[in-house]
Amino acid sequence: MQRLTPKQEAFCQRYIETGNASEAYRLSYNAARMKPETVNRKAFDVLANGNIAARLDELRAHHMRRHEVTVDRIVSELAKIAFANAQDFFAWGPSGVTVKASDDLTEDQRAVVCEVSQTVTAEGGTIRVKLSDKQAALEKLGKHLGMFVDRSESKNTNVNYNISAEPLTEDEWERQYAGVGSAARAPASTH
Repeated sequence: MQRLTPKQEAFCQRYIETGNASEAYRLSYNAARMKPETVNRKAFDVLANGNIAARLDELRAHHMRRHEVTVDRIVSELAKIAFANAQDFFAWGPSGVTVKASDDLTEDQRAVVCEVSQTVTAEGGTIRVKLSDKQAALEKLGKHLGMFVDRSESKNTNVNYNISAEPLTEDEWERQYAGVGSAARAPASTH
């Protein structure tokens, strides 16, 4: 990789921060007075530079390591949500609904809770416990595993999708997905 110019390095840093190539170009190349179409085109040209792409990959990897973001960790968090059972959090029956105490939940179960609120009035009150979106987590896991394909995403309508109920071995996974996604990865958060 060739050494980047200061403006190219600034572009890479700002792209990682903002996730927006046009904004990164505008900030790095002092392009505030350029037409938006010109900024978009120039930002695209900068992104097409192989040295820029390599530096962005390097920065993404650094941020992922720094924040301990891995595919395995993300899948694990999605699985907690996707396979959560309401009975782990609540009990209900003819006498009403009770919410289990947070101390009675495992760490994995607590990770599924996205909101807790309580309203107290003279007449009583309410407790609201909102769990993360189970259906969305299942869908994201299914897409990650190649189980669901949006037909509009596929440019080749003759693709044969082989979906098996058996999990892939690690070797099969590596063969099937080697190199997939390196160009389309979203930038990691810098927060």
